[in-house]
Amino acid sequence: MSSNQLTMLPDDVGELKELEWLDVRLETGDWRLDLSNNHLTFTLPEEIGELKELVWLNVSNNELSVSSSHIKHLNDLRVLSLGDNQLTTVPDETAEVK
Repeated sequence: MSSNQLTMLPDDVGELKELEWLDVRLETGDWRLDLSNNHLTFTLPEEIGELKELVWLNVSNNELSVSSSHIKHLNDLRVLSLGDNQLTTVPDETAEVK
């Protein structure tokens, strides 16, 4: 979903619990979601925290002004790219990403 004209994600993005492929790297089986280079504004929906298998999330080059505190629920997340947005602060919970 990278490099589109997305301005928002649907709230039910977290309902993708049975999703088997999100730019999955076949050699590792890692779940990766690339939403970079869109026009996502304000923040990611809280349902993003339901994507428990996600290990890599790239939301760089958007228009986000608030980082989602629900990222803390992504227990397997190892890479989080927030660069080139309009963020002025990052929630403390983001530090819980391992």
